[in-house]
Amino acid sequence: MGSFVDNYLSRWELDPDESHDTAIKAQPLLGLYKQEKSRGSESVTVRFTLRGPRGFARNLALAQQISNNKRNSEYFRYTIPYGRYEGSILFTLEELVKAEADPEYGADLLDSNMESGIAGCAQELVYQLNGDLGGSFGTATFHSALSGARPVFSLNFASTPEVLGRIQVGDHVEVSTADGTATTDTTIAAAGVVIDRDTDTGYLQVAPTSSPATAANPGGWDDTGATTYYVYRLGDQQKGVPESILVPWGAYIPINRSTGTLYGVNRGADTFLSGVRLLAAESTGTYSRRAKKLVAKCMNRLGSEKAAIGTSQILSFNPEDFDVFEDQQNARVERTVEKTAVDGYEAIQVRTSLGVMNVIAEPSQKKGYARLISPKLLKMVSMTGKMINIVSFGMGNGMLRAKDGSNDFELRPFFMGQHVVGAPQAHGIFAL
Repeated sequence: MGSFVDNYLSRWELDPDESHDTAIKAQPLLGLYKQEKSRGSESVTVRFTLRGPRGFARNLALAQQISNNKRNSEYFRYTIPYGRYEGSILFTLEELVKAEADPEYGADLLDSNMESGIAGCAQELVYQLNGDLGGSFGTATFHSALSGARPVFSLNFASTPEVLGRIQVGDHVEVSTADGTATTDTTIAAAGVVIDRDTDTGYLQVAPTSSPATAANPGGWDDTGATTYYVYRLGDQQKGVPESILVPWGAYIPINRSTGTLYGVNRGADTFLSGVRLLAAESTGTYSRRAKKLVAKCMNRLGSEKAAIGTSQILSFNPEDFDVFEDQQNARVERTVEKTAVDGYEAIQVRTSLGVMNVIAEPSQKKGYARLISPKLLKMVSMTGKMINIVSFGMGNGMLRAKDGSNDFELRPFFMGQHVVGAPQAHGIFAL
């Protein structure tokens, strides 16, 4: 009879549907997307219109004059290369030895690490979706000196502590003076290991990778606090190529209108090609009032293609902003005095001129902004049709194998596909 490692760990197979379902369960935002299998092309092509053919007039000659000048004048197409995201889940020698002695422990070890690993991969993809263009998760200054609650050799995120929800102790971070939107952007060569995180005070204490237990300058960082750095998880700086992992919402629907070209679409031709937004003067009133304004503006100015959006939309808030939104809604309701009073809402829907809008709290959503999403047009296009896949090595070895140069075993989840939002005018953003 073979060992547990041979019979179980090195030959364990996970149904692709199960890994996909685990990812969706862990990150409900991904459940809004239609999962579509690619047809083997080198890129994803997304066609959309603003209004369609425009060749109409009081007589045929004039109609033909219009159509001959620019046939089907509102026709656009994104052509987006596939992105890629890979992971490594390790099982140590000590864990494998325990698993061999106790197969029940080993089965539980594998299942828990598989599920948490796939969920973690899905979580990182969602943070990529809603992350800043360029790949950073925030800006900070680096300080070698102790200051109040902030320890030595720490990155100071005092004004935006909420961005640290994405980071955990043990993560590797890089810094750069560049925001990652240019192809020439680089990070400082040395990465730091996070050894302490404080999401209240807003700091990350770091150590060099060569000595990960001792706080110190990773190498070459300005630790006087004089430089404001963009901070990235290791490998996340996009270097001007946002599609390298997947195209974030910030590329399709930027905070301010773009007049540049995005994947073959010249957005200088129409404001709707950058999505819908409220101007500063329009972004007033309660959050619900602003959302209704945005939908009404979209419906009124979009034209005939509004039917493509559907009658149900999603309004996404950072949970801390959702708390304000919920409180605003709660304050507008009269309540009868009762022995037991219930305060707050479990779910909130807003009726708009276009239909029902469901309001959600999404941790990866940038604080200070609300995003309007039309789920009917959302797609994740992948090579396999699944959100998360597991590398299978073939030759009877299954999904786990010994890691080169060590006695650890490794499982490798991956995503290979692209995020597409369909017609950009169906989605929007406004400041809070």
